[in-house]
Amino acid sequence: MTTTNDINNLWNSSDGEFLAVIGALALPLVESPAGVLEIGRRGGLYASGGDHLGSGAAEFSHKGLEKIATQFFQIWKKQLKSAICGNFSLGEEIRGKGLQQRDIVVAAIVAALTTHIPELQPYASLLTALAVFIASSGIASFCEMLNKA
Repeated sequence: MTTTNDINNLWNSSDGEFLAVIGALALPLVESPAGVLEIGRRGGLYASGGDHLGSGAAEFSHKGLEKIATQFFQIWKKQLKSAICGNFSLGEEIRGKGLQQRDIVVAAIVAALTTHIPELQPYASLLTALAVFIASSGIASFCEMLNKA
């Protein structure tokens, strides 16, 4: 279950962190079990807890998971574009809510994704991460990123 606190924590993530999280959550949609095993054997699922100075947490970075996120976007590009980029009523709804109501905006995006891409309905955590990524970066930026995928 996603809370407002979860949404706020994700909202402040960098693009690299978002991609790593989306990659981790999309792994079963991109790779077969044998593929996951092979990625793991090659070290693709391992990340060291990097050293950093200062108070605050180090940024989560994982190139292997970012690559999986890119694969996910390539596989689901057409459906994501239909659900988000071509969904003018979603854009109007988000503009009407404003970004001060983050949880409502994220819920509207999750609803659009599940309505247009029912195959992703069982992946609630992935849908939430995607929705926060879309809301925080903006629909236009997300659609531009999809066009480059």
